[in-house]
Amino acid sequence: MDLTLWMPSVATTSILALGLFLGRKMIASFLTKGVEHKFNSKLEKLKSDLRQKEELHKLELQSKQAEITALRDYAVNSMATRNQAMHKRQVEAVELIWSTVQDLAPAKRISSLMAVIKFEPALEEAAKNENFRHLFSILDEKLDPSKTGQSMAAKARPFVTPMVWAFFSAYEAIAMLAVIKLKFFKSGIGSEKWLNTDAMSQLIKTALPHQSDFIDKYGHEGFHFLLDELENKLLTELQKMMSGVVPDQNNLEQAAKLINSSRETMNMAKQSYDEANR
Repeated sequence: MDLTLWMPSVATTSILALGLFLGRKMIASFLTKGVEHKFNSKLEKLKSDLRQKEELHKLELQSKQAEITALRDYAVNSMATRNQAMHKRQVEAVELIWSTVQDLAPAKRISSLMAVIKFEPALEEAAKNENFRHLFSILDEKLDPSKTGQSMAAKARPFVTPMVWAFFSAYEAIAMLAVIKLKFFKSGIGSEKWLNTDAMSQLIKTALPHQSDFIDKYGHEGFHFLLDELENKLLTELQKMMSGVVPDQNNLEQAAKLINSSRETMNMAKQSYDEANR
């Protein structure tokens, strides 16, 4: 066989085979690089999107945190403002309650006078003796209990503790009871039943339970001698309130009983007062 005849053919075939091999390599490399480029581009875009989302998330968190901080600061400032306003009203209420106690001084002086007068004999004398009645008219004008201003204390009630209001109510009830007695003697009209002494006794017993025996023994004629103790109790409760002491359950229950008793007593006292001034 003549090798020279097919050598070119073999060479050609080899070249073609090599060309195909290299072509496949180039195509594979091109395709691989193309896919890798697209993948890298998409990966970079994904990373970029994630970074943007992360930045947006951080901004949202910062914004929300700023809103929360602003709301918290507003709440704290508002609470502080409310607390300051409430404290101011409490101070004003304490001043008003204690000022009213001082304004009740004329009624307290009347109470000291009533404490040494036997009620029933004096009322009988007033009914038939004009000079006797005139004496009490002079006392009424001189002491002028109508200017005590005790009604102003009602404005303080929402800002004081129940126990403060309870002791004040008991104190006021006793003081005004003496004023009613004076009105009876001044007019010569009235009776012991108008005083509703049972309700008053229950009121004072609730305020000063350790004085129950004294109250049972002396009745309404002994109430005056409890005014100073009630005044001291009231002052103590005012001091507790201003120092922030929270009333306990027993304290609140006692206060509720006192206020209910005081309300009933003062309603009865008002009826008696109106009867005495007709």
